[in-house]
Amino acid sequence: KEYSVKSIHGERLRKRTQQREFLVHWKGFNEFERDWELESNLSNCDKAIGEFRGRSELARARASKRKKDS
Repeated sequence: KEYSVKSIHGERLRKRTQQREFLVHWKGFNEFERDWELESNLSNCDKAIGEFRGRSELARARASKRKKDS
């Protein structure tokens, strides 16, 4: 059975294997049921990954601006 991704909430790199993983919120499941999935298992999730990375970049830019302003 193939599950659908609702959204991505995190990204990490496994140090030992150098494999990238994403914290996935699956459609039809509660938020506390999120899973870390290998990037290679998320071949049809480019849009969700792009949206997550866009949100992450925006948050970093806002934090950097606040730091400069203080």
